[in-house]
Amino acid sequence: MKTKSIQAQAWEVQASLYLSDMAYDSSPQAGVRSTLDSFRDEFDLDGEVCFFCTRTGQKYVIAVCRRNDYKVLFCAFAGTHLQGDWDNVSLHLYHETDAQEIGAPAHAGFVRRAIEVPLGGIERLARDAQASRIVFCGHSLGGAISHLCLVRLLYTP
Repeated sequence: MKTKSIQAQAWEVQASLYLSDMAYDSSPQAGVRSTLDSFRDEFDLDGEVCFFCTRTGQKYVIAVCRRNDYKVLFCAFAGTHLQGDWDNVSLHLYHETDAQEIGAPAHAGFVRRAIEVPLGGIERLARDAQASRIVFCGHSLGGAISHLCLVRLLYTP
């Protein structure tokens, strides 16, 4: 397997940080474009989409970015920042049935949000964009959800 350069790794981390921040924006679609437009030397934004899950209230941004011939699909999740986020996270304790949803024990509130993310659609977007990688990222609650989405993607049939 070819190892990415330090510059490519730093580029992915920087894009993850920007997009994770954009997921908090009240209108992330406009925010992603305006923020990334100022970084055109580093990012070539092929497209972005903002999602809001009506069942869980989770906000996330999906964006395809390019650096030279290297395309990455980023899925960045907002962290805890609204009252409903705190209610969802604090009131849901671990339950055995939640572990079955992702194949590992996890906090029920995090699992509930992660299982609502349409991973099949994300895989199709990555394939259609000919992305080399999918990067899940987020801060706080968003970081937990991003990890659980990755576990689901890697370990569920």
